[in-house]
Amino acid sequence: MMEQSEKVTEVKEIITNALTEDRAVDFLDIQGLDLSFSDLSDLRADRIMADGASLRGASLMRVSLRDCEWNKVNVEGANFYEADMAGCFFYKANFSQAQMKYAELKISSCVEACFDEADISYGTLSGTTFTAATFRQAKLKEIEADEAVFNEADLSGAILVEGNFMSVDFIGANLSGVDAREGNFKGANFSNANLSNGNFAGADFSYAALDGVQWKGANIEGAKFDDHAKPIIMKQI
Repeated sequence: MMEQSEKVTEVKEIITNALTEDRAVDFLDIQGLDLSFSDLSDLRADRIMADGASLRGASLMRVSLRDCEWNKVNVEGANFYEADMAGCFFYKANFSQAQMKYAELKISSCVEACFDEADISYGTLSGTTFTAATFRQAKLKEIEADEAVFNEADLSGAILVEGNFMSVDFIGANLSGVDAREGNFKGANFSNANLSNGNFAGADFSYAALDGVQWKGANIEGAKFDDHAKPIIMKQI
């Protein structure tokens, strides 16, 4: 049986050759391998199996990933600048403190994944499921997250300034203490969510479902609501 060090060397050689020849890698198995601090920038890959692998601190700038399974992968502190990911699975993946500015993570599944203190500003999360994921103190400034799912997710203290969350599900989510000024929440579902102490000044909640929301201490100055909703919310604040 090949030792892990030999497998790591083989994988790095495959990736280096693909980058040199400007071609995509397909069906590569790196499950359980330690590739921490590796440079995989500009890699194009389809169907990489990376369950349980570690790419902590790795450079994944401008990578293109399609139909990959990275469940329970550790990419803490990795650099995903301008990465393009779609159709991937990241169950319980650790993206904490990852640098993900301008990254696209679309139509994927990130159930119970950790994005605490990650910077995903100016990126795209459209159509991706983040059920029970955590984004504590994360930065999602000007994010495009339309039709994403954040049910039961913890976004406490996150920066969501000018983010597009149109038609997003936040059912039972924790958005306490968020900075969501000028955010677009049109048609979003906040049923039973916690928005206490959040800054929603200038945000747009038109057509949003707001049943059971906790608003205590929230700032909604200049925010837009359906006609019947704002008087009820003001009494709760």
